[in-house]
Amino acid sequence: MIHNTEKQLAYDEGVDAGIEQTKIEMIKNFYNIGTPIEDIAKASNLSVDEVKKIIDTK
Repeated sequence: MIHNTEKQLAYDEGVDAGIEQTKIEMIKNFYNIGTPIEDIAKASNLSVDEVKKIIDTK
């Protein structure tokens, strides 16, 4: 039983990491096509500062 729980936790962490990476890529893509940072922040439920940090990360 513990083994299955550990596997599920590892799977959930992997899914969460994948979702986060996709969100980062989408934010950068929207910025690259000229979407204003304020609009990206609203759509992603992040602050403008958080979006700027993501965009500045290469």
